[in-house]
Amino acid sequence: VLFASISTFGQHFTGCVVDTVAAKRLPEKASNTRDVYSNLPKAVSLQKWTPVPGNQGQTGTCTAWSSTYCIATMSWAMRNGITNRKKITENAYLPAYTYVNILRQSTQNCAAGTDIADACAWLKNTGSVKLSEYPQNPACINTSDVPTAWKQKAAQNRILGFTKLYYQGAGGYSYKVEKVKKS
Repeated sequence: VLFASISTFGQHFTGCVVDTVAAKRLPEKASNTRDVYSNLPKAVSLQKWTPVPGNQGQTGTCTAWSSTYCIATMSWAMRNGITNRKKITENAYLPAYTYVNILRQSTQNCAAGTDIADACAWLKNTGSVKLSEYPQNPACINTSDVPTAWKQKAAQNRILGFTKLYYQGAGGYSYKVEKVKKS
């Protein structure tokens, strides 16, 4: 069963396809014990490791933008101790590379959505290339425009792993906040 959520907000598309059967099979992060999270600060910001927000334009590539451009780039910045936003943005990963490789259906102009678990698995197993490899259109790329050398470059830029914090249908807002805090 696939659930597609593609809508227009202003001038931007969003596109996330959730495979609910596959999502239920993903391992869920166990909550940490009380002694691990009892002395945490009230608030934490990850902004210092983020690239300047990009623009997916009129495409359904939001899953690739969130997983690749934002999260994979943040992970790179954290591992390398870089907080200079200009440098982080210059080293951001290419969302179009993830998108074109996890797409489950043919699409014109990158309009179809993709699954976040597929994006995370791609980043773990294959990795990504820097946006500087294809700066002319970071949101959308044709399969025929993907150089074979990118796979070798991408292998150097894999994430270590991923897990879900909660199943989307579980609990209310406070339950989800607690699951995030205890992860």
